[in-house]
Amino acid sequence: MPIGAIVLLARPGHGEDELLERLANPAEIVGALGAEIFRPTVAAALGRKPALFGVQAAIAGSVPVHRWRRRFEFDRIEGWLDRIEALVAP
Repeated sequence: MPIGAIVLLARPGHGEDELLERLANPAEIVGALGAEIFRPTVAAALGRKPALFGVQAAIAGSVPVHRWRRRFEFDRIEGWLDRIEALVAP
């Protein structure tokens, strides 16, 4: 089954509202995905930085990527799941 979407989670800044947005600019998507890489310095030390960039670029061109700025209040988890499911519903 192909990936329906990637949702990057972030906290809104002080005074900012919650926001769910689809990232449209491929360069922005590659940058956002790059910020999520676990231990990027290890990948760079192993010479895998070009491979990681290639994967990020492939994802940017084929999978919808969203950024969801929201408060991390777990009493609202049901609503979160509904919103994520709506993003990937056929």
